[in-house]
Amino acid sequence: SRGLSASRDRPPPPNRQQQRSRPKKIVTVSGMDYEVGKEVYRTVSEAKYRSIDGQAHVMQTVEGVDYYMPGAAHSTSGPAIQLDGYFPLFVREAAAQWASQVGGGDGLAMQVGPFTTYGKPKKWSLSPTTQVYYMPVDGPTLYFGTYVVPFALDGYYPLYNQQSDAEHMSTDGAALSFGPESSEGHPAWWTTGQRILYYMPNNGHTQYFGNYAPEEKGPYETILLATARQNTSTDWPPTFSF
Repeated sequence: SRGLSASRDRPPPPNRQQQRSRPKKIVTVSGMDYEVGKEVYRTVSEAKYRSIDGQAHVMQTVEGVDYYMPGAAHSTSGPAIQLDGYFPLFVREAAAQWASQVGGGDGLAMQVGPFTTYGKPKKWSLSPTTQVYYMPVDGPTLYFGTYVVPFALDGYYPLYNQQSDAEHMSTDGAALSFGPESSEGHPAWWTTGQRILYYMPNNGHTQYFGNYAPEEKGPYETILLATARQNTSTDWPPTFSF
């Protein structure tokens, strides 16, 4: 009879434990499910940090556990989000209307998405790709496909790779450079070992020069909503009707 190959003679390896992502924490309040860390938060400071008006309201589960949601009232709650360069987006129309008021606008909101009157973008990168979001019509700075997400490095935030992106995000259209031989002269080096320049908006946003802590990382959009300069994009003004 034929002998088995060495690999077939070996006993089967023990089952390997596969690493799985941690399940999302979901809580039920007043019959509605909310994701902890995204829609509701464990502390009032976390919720306020993600609020367009700097306020938060408490929501209690049937077990008596308190969670906090951004916004002074539930009807206007919900953090601003960015997706595919569009910002600020809201799931609730009332939240977008409130964002307009907070930013000094008239309290109006518009629908954004593939099958809305505005008609853009053609599809979202986030499933189900055809969902409808809401944006303020005026008030805060509005980005229609041109919002660039900043990053942090060595406690410096918000940073951009391109000077044009930092200028675009600045309320005065100017940018500062950081790194070796930069306009600001610091830091002398990056911990990545790269001698490279990064850029930061000159005005309109909270700036961190080496003192940005990871636990402070939050939605940059909250800071943006403090501005009242409107983006001059070729997509603006959009054509839509209420």
